[in-house]
Amino acid sequence: MNVQTMEELEQRDLHIREMAESSRKVRFALANRENNKLKREILESYRIDVTDKSKFDFRSPFFSFLKMRESCVQVASKLRETNAASMFSALLKAGINNFANEWYQLTRTVYEQIVSVTPSGHAVEPYAPIARGSTPRRTPRGTPFKEVKLQAPIDIQIMNEKFGAISSVEKELIDDDMTGQIMTRLQDIGPNMALLEEAWVMAKFISPSGGTLYQGDLIPVSGTKPSIETSSTWPWGTALLGGGQNKPSSYTVFNNNLVQQADFFLMIQKDQNGNFMAVDPDTLLLGPGVKFVGLQLMNSEWYPSTVAQLIGGGAVGATATNLGTTFAQNQMKGLYKPVVSRFLPSGAWSVGQAHRGMVFQMREGLSVIQENPMAGASFEVDEIRYRAKARWMTEWIEPRFWFLGNDGSAT
Repeated sequence: MNVQTMEELEQRDLHIREMAESSRKVRFALANRENNKLKREILESYRIDVTDKSKFDFRSPFFSFLKMRESCVQVASKLRETNAASMFSALLKAGINNFANEWYQLTRTVYEQIVSVTPSGHAVEPYAPIARGSTPRRTPRGTPFKEVKLQAPIDIQIMNEKFGAISSVEKELIDDDMTGQIMTRLQDIGPNMALLEEAWVMAKFISPSGGTLYQGDLIPVSGTKPSIETSSTWPWGTALLGGGQNKPSSYTVFNNNLVQQADFFLMIQKDQNGNFMAVDPDTLLLGPGVKFVGLQLMNSEWYPSTVAQLIGGGAVGATATNLGTTFAQNQMKGLYKPVVSRFLPSGAWSVGQAHRGMVFQMREGLSVIQENPMAGASFEVDEIRYRAKARWMTEWIEPRFWFLGNDGSAT
């Protein structure tokens, strides 16, 4: 039997799922906000309800943008104040937004299981490092209580950045879209934004020297090192302020003893004031190259190793216990929830507490804006041009909740 009972593991997994679902709801609510705003504007301006699936099922293979254009002309001929071109442009924009947001929400990402997704109401959000600054002290009778102050200042700031791109499609493709070509083109908007978000989370998580290139764009290393932090290798270090450690002396290929070593350091993790942080590691984050060995370690009934376990996984010396070599029950089975991301370096792995230490703040969800078809490049080359946009940022607040065993450099 594991150190944690099956009931405790089930409660932990339920909590992780609930937190991940809460993070997804924040993302999708912000993405839907812009979409719903556009739908209300169309209803008020043209008295057309684009939420009516019987008429505006944009995902249906039988939906025709050409017929929608013809319908706009018919409606405009009856209403003097309505222009057919502007009506079609508004409906097309609604269709693109609806389609992009649906695919955005259907795209599978895993970063919600690692970071805490929060809404942002400002251009810049301030954060304070997490430290236990009010630990109770023994107070003899007749003596004043000791005053304990939080030493860490609120000097971490995360600025929301703007992300987006301009895409275009020939007007003829919309008029003659009988094979779903336009839908195939448009569906890339949503998934690409969702994948970009995960790429940034995982790149910021590892924060390799020099940053990470994704699609030709540089994702910089974490820039939220507190002013009082002494580590020169933020967010990872063997001698963090207060006595903390969240990386080994040298990165090493994934193995069972190193996972135990990571757990050991997290169990005794200290904050900037030297207090125990009481980290409760529950997640094993894996790169694609160590996916199957990680799953094997987390799911085997018997301890999947012929090498004896070390005290503290070797963190306090290489003293072998002579346990774990023959018919040993796997005490690590189900101990952590495995999470695999394709955006991590192949051999990277980390152990930590989900939804603690790193945030993903969203200022504006995904929205699509169409260029005026009667002006600019749209007029010159007879194209429908649209711009996808979102505002968000992800960063470390407190990396002591995670232990990085390998940043991908060890092979």
